[in-house]
Order: sequence, then C-alpha cells, then structure tokens
Amino acid sequence: MEAIWKTLGGEDKFTANFFSEEIKEAYSFYFVVIKLWGFLGVLAITVACLGLLGTVVFTLRDRLKEVSIRKVMGASSESLIYLLSKDFIYLMLIASVITIPSIYFLFDYLLLSIQYYSVQIGFLEIAISLMIIMVLGLTTILSQTRKAANANPVDNLRSE
Repeated sequence: MEAIWKTLGGEDKFTANFFSEEIKEAYSFYFVVIKLWGFLGVLAITVACLGLLGTVVFTLRDRLKEVSIRKVMGASSESLIYLLSKDFIYLMLIASVITIPSIYFLFDYLLLSIQYYSVQIGFLEIAISLMIIMVLGLTTILSQTRKAANANPVDNLRSE
C-alpha cells in the first residue's frame, strides 16, 4: 500500500485509519455537546424544583393558620392536601400546555434544519418527559402540603 501511495501521493506520508475511528472522531463534538446539554438540563430541573419548593413553603407558611383552623373545624388531611396543592398543580399543567408545543416545534425546526439525518420527536418522548417533570413537581408539592396538613394545629394557633 505504501508503494502504491508513493506513486499516487507523492511526498505526503501514508497514513491508514479505520473507518470506525474516523466516524467516532467526526461525532465526538456532538457527544460532548449532548453531555453538556444533559448536564444543563439536570441543573435547570434542579433549580426549578428548588424554586417550586421555595414557593410552596412560602405559601404554606402564609396559610398555616388557615390550615390549622380548618383542621380544628374537622377537615381531613386529604382535603387539606388537595386544597393546598390544587393551585400548584394547575400552574404545572398550564406551564406544560404552553411549553410542550413550543419546544416541540422549536426542536423539530432546529433538528430538521441543522442535521441531515435526524430523528423525529414522538409522542413517547414527550409523554416520558412530561411524566418525569410531573412526578418531580408533585413530589415537591405533596411533601410540603402533607407536612402542613398533618401538623398539630395547637402549635400553630397557640400564639393567637
């Protein structure tokens, strides 16, 4: 191969590579970008959950006396959990309704315009991501509302 290369390539040095290594080298940039976007996605979800947790804690602290009075008057823990968490669940549903179509069309446009070979975003991917976000959000909300609903009302009304 080197003898044939000298007749064809002239002064250039003969180098041989496997095709699989060339493909791996060509796509190495994309793998780095995917890892970076994955890390940024996890970071964004973590910050969003912390913000949701802060909002829930702040709202429950303001409504602690209301919850205590309702509990003294005979409200069950389940009804209090529903009362405290329904507004946050509505907000999560509204955010999902706004976000999913816009992100779908944005990614669909970007992936089709930049990449020659692209994979369509299907219903399964959207459903899985929505389920993950809902589970994280509901866990954040329900952990705090359950704590507030099961608190002793005497401790919260003692100062009144």
